[in-house]
Amino acid sequence: MVVFSILAFGADILLFFEGADIFVKGGERLAMRFGLSTTTIGLTVIAFGISLPELFVSTEGVLLGDFDIAFDNIVGSNIANIGLILGLCAVVQPDVFRSLLTRGI
Repeated sequence: MVVFSILAFGADILLFFEGADIFVKGGERLAMRFGLSTTTIGLTVIAFGISLPELFVSTEGVLLGDFDIAFDNIVGSNIANIGLILGLCAVVQPDVFRSLLTRGI
């Protein structure tokens, strides 16, 4: 049973990375087709695609009359995004991040 779980987890990781690669390459092709920059596509189409699961969860919560699910999904998503960005900043440039924290900014 444990071996199956480990294999399933490994397969999920591989499929996740392959799907992300296909998604990004598709966005790049879309940008070339319409003559847009890849940054524009990244900030619109790709960003919308990444937020789509949250939209579905919030919509389902509202349709089922459970507004707490929609609200908690939005708040939790924003907290996670802010935390991930702050964590990435702390890893990439720890000295700058540390000085910002000590100054109270």
